[in-house]
Amino acid sequence: MTGGGRFFGKEVFNPKFICIQILAMQACYYLLLVSGVCIFNQLCGVPVALNRLFRDDNMGFADTESSILTIVLVTMSPLMSIILTYVVERAKKCLDFVVTYHMWHLVSTCLQLGRLPSYFSWWMWHVTAATITVLLGEYLCMQLESREISLGGGNAVLEGRNPRGGPASGGVDARVELDSV
Repeated sequence: MTGGGRFFGKEVFNPKFICIQILAMQACYYLLLVSGVCIFNQLCGVPVALNRLFRDDNMGFADTESSILTIVLVTMSPLMSIILTYVVERAKKCLDFVVTYHMWHLVSTCLQLGRLPSYFSWWMWHVTAATITVLLGEYLCMQLESREISLGGGNAVLEGRNPRGGPASGGVDARVELDSV
């Protein structure tokens, strides 16, 4: 028995907890995005300017600046999937949380630009990053959800015997091992 599985019974709606999860995912998204862009900009000798994160003409592989942002956005998707498994923990919630933090980034970009992003490459790369994060996040969460749930007690055995020491009923031994349940 490996243990480590989680039992999720009936869920209670807790808006405060959900808001904290959303804030945690948003903070991790921007922390990874800003860190990655700053590190690669320093390595490539490109000046660091955070307003570039909110431009729609800055995605793709046309120049070093846009290549850095595109590579960071896509390569941070698996990291966001791992974070998703710890913050959200449920496969069925992955899509909701990933779309939420990408929608907040869209809102931030719209506020910075004063309009919706109009470049196809911006939409394509953000949808690609979100898709990778959702699919990998759901897979990782399902792996955690499908682990055996440890009930404790190791190799506990339930025995059903009658008081005289023989089998419980009809000559059949009613021994059940919990490991096989």
